[in-house]
Amino acid sequence: MIKIKAWTDYVCQFCYIAKRELENAIKESGLEDQVEIEYKAYELVPDAPSKPTITTIEGLSHRTGKSKEEVRDMLQGTIERAKGLGLEYNYDNMMWQKTLNAHRVAKFAHEVGKEREYQERIFHAVFTENKFLPDNEQLISLAREVDLDVNIVRTILEDHNAYLDEVEADKAEAMALRITGVPFFLFNDKYAVTGGQPGEVFRNVLKKVAEEVGITPKYETFGEINEGVCGPDGCLI
Repeated sequence: MIKIKAWTDYVCQFCYIAKRELENAIKESGLEDQVEIEYKAYELVPDAPSKPTITTIEGLSHRTGKSKEEVRDMLQGTIERAKGLGLEYNYDNMMWQKTLNAHRVAKFAHEVGKEREYQERIFHAVFTENKFLPDNEQLISLAREVDLDVNIVRTILEDHNAYLDEVEADKAEAMALRITGVPFFLFNDKYAVTGGQPGEVFRNVLKKVAEEVGITPKYETFGEINEGVCGPDGCLI
């Protein structure tokens, strides 16, 4: 089995892209049944607002010292790359926001086997639909869409300590590994891929790890498998 730890944040423009590149690489390598992905919490902007007071473009402008026009130009590349992966990025109405609560709910989603669905729904909600995760009602609605128990989710959101230790443990592990940015992927606690790498990088790492653990990747078959084949009992024409 290939185990991947993935440190990401829901407002990280390259995290959603890298997530899709990794998923595509796993599928193309025929390793869907041989890979486990565990998502780890990482807050890029812990002091981001819990109220929708500033847009992402304005937030990035403040942090980088660039004008809003320069930020828009800077983001254009990720918009185009996301489009190439079938993802739609909308920045104009995306809000600068705190992601802690979404990470806490993610830990519950992991417990009940809904982590994959939850991660995809939250990324899509932020980058495509411009949802505001600190809004408890919006987050509860998103949780409902992936069949999480909304009563439990509401309880988690009302108890600010619920699953906080798990989130802090992810952060501590990142610090111990000297992770200073996301996305960051750790394969079998041995090989690391950092940043929004192209699919080829992920395929190469998957191939290397698969070989080390003795996994033979599946392959796609073209043509009729029972035609023009010779075996111990003769040939099929």
